Amino acid sequence: VVDDDPHICTDISNHMSSMGCGVDAVYSGYGALKKIKVKKYDLLLAEIKMPEMSGFELYQAVRSLRPEYLNRFAFMTSFLEQEKKEIIGALGIEILQKPFSKTDIIRLLQRSDISSFR
Repeated sequence: VVDDDPHICTDISNHMSSMGCGVDAVYSGYGALKKIKVKKYDLLLAEIKMPEMSGFELYQAVRSLRPEYLNRFAFMTSFLEQEKKEIIGALGIEILQKPFSKTDIIRLLQRSDISSFR
């Protein structure tokens, strides 16, 4: 979970942990890149609008660093223009619109490559 708001990271981490997921939370795109260099993840859930490195920039970096993660990437945001939403959708990237529920997280996990949630 990547979000510059620690409260959101904690809330999402708690929801996912209660469903049996192992979760790492970081507060920046740079923190996420450090983590994925040394650890394997089933899902990367990143806020789009963050200081220093946006979720889009993180996606670009992941594409170069760990291209096998592209189908494991999902965005979350409070607001996104329709045009950007369509572009992201065309890339096959899931978007969770904030505020979202535990049910939304479950659906995201079911649509991902995480076999225990299919």
